[in-house]
Amino acid sequence: MSSFQFPSSLIPTNEEDRIHKLHSYDILDTPAEHTFDKIAILAAQIFDTPIAQVTFVDRERVFFKTNISPLAATEIARRDSFCSVAILNENVTLIENTLDIPELIDNPFVAMENGVRFYAGAPLRTTEGLQLGTLCVLDTQPRDVSPQQLKMLETLSSIVMDELELRLASRKALRTQTDMMNRIVHDLKNPNTTISLSAELIKRKADDPKIVADFADRIKTAANNVLTNLNNLLDLSQIENGSFRLNMSEVDILETLTTVKKNFELIANQKKQNIKTPAIAAPSFWPMPPGYKMLLEICSVMP
Repeated sequence: MSSFQFPSSLIPTNEEDRIHKLHSYDILDTPAEHTFDKIAILAAQIFDTPIAQVTFVDRERVFFKTNISPLAATEIARRDSFCSVAILNENVTLIENTLDIPELIDNPFVAMENGVRFYAGAPLRTTEGLQLGTLCVLDTQPRDVSPQQLKMLETLSSIVMDELELRLASRKALRTQTDMMNRIVHDLKNPNTTISLSAELIKRKADDPKIVADFADRIKTAANNVLTNLNNLLDLSQIENGSFRLNMSEVDILETLTTVKKNFELIANQKKQNIKTPAIAAPSFWPMPPGYKMLLEICSVMP
């Protein structure tokens, strides 16, 4: 006879925090991945069961990240899933024979032909103690299992969480790199536009040495900006290699604002926009007060 007791409610007290954390992993509705499949297959081999799953319990459904079973499905209703019960327990939820549990007799996966008779599920627990889903094994025959098997299932569930955390960290790193690359490409685009426009205006005003000199200075400044951004790309590589060091240096804020205005003025004129440098007194050293940093950012994005 199973010692399992069916809970009065399938909703944990920390449900909202649990759901928020689950969604932060971006794991729902993603295709199967070999890493999770291999862990589930190993669990099935340990228990000698035909079914093993990696599941995540959402608000109204249970999503199968891995589904090693004859059931061709990626999700089932939460109310019908044994995993909805397993996430309520800190330890492995063990049901040696589902027919011994009155509340499960009418469960569609118990009542069906060759229905589930055995279930063991270890919760997938975050460092905050939020239980997102399970690593579980199931069979169509009642089973007796050893404490060692249950311990191994718990160990494998912790490996699933390790892989989930690694997956999240990799996605965040990739997103950070993509965002940085987009910014650098944007920052390279504006100086190149300035160079092109200045070169065209030099051709038109070739007989005016003052104008030619002014636009030549603009081209030089824009080219230096391109070089700076390329150096930033190299700095990104140094960060990844762990050899990047931060150095503090003094910055004249008003001079920086004036330079930014000059760099973007030509592009702004083409768009019939005006850039104004605020006439304010500012300390001529780094770090900048938040207000001045904001002004600098506004000027840099105006075009």
